[in-house]
Amino acid sequence: MRREIHKHSSVEKALKIPMTFNMDNYELGTFELSQRPVFHETTTHRILLILCRHGFLQKNSLTRKFKLGTSASEIGSAVNPDPALKRGAFCGAG
Repeated sequence: MRREIHKHSSVEKALKIPMTFNMDNYELGTFELSQRPVFHETTTHRILLILCRHGFLQKNSLTRKFKLGTSASEIGSAVNPDPALKRGAFCGAG
């Protein structure tokens, strides 16, 4: 059975991968990450290396799986705590 590969820009691919992590899935492998947003495993691996290099992900040397890194935490702490802002209130195309 052939899986459907979605067409996304490089930036969209790079952003979708960290968004895959959550409290139930805090550590994921390359194969698992390539299945969530359906990308080729080699593309996923290349993006993972870039995200690690910039601190958005880190690799567990024992399990060889990835988890969110300190750069992701730094961005999260910079979010405006304004309760008027709700998830989904994204920037419009300008």
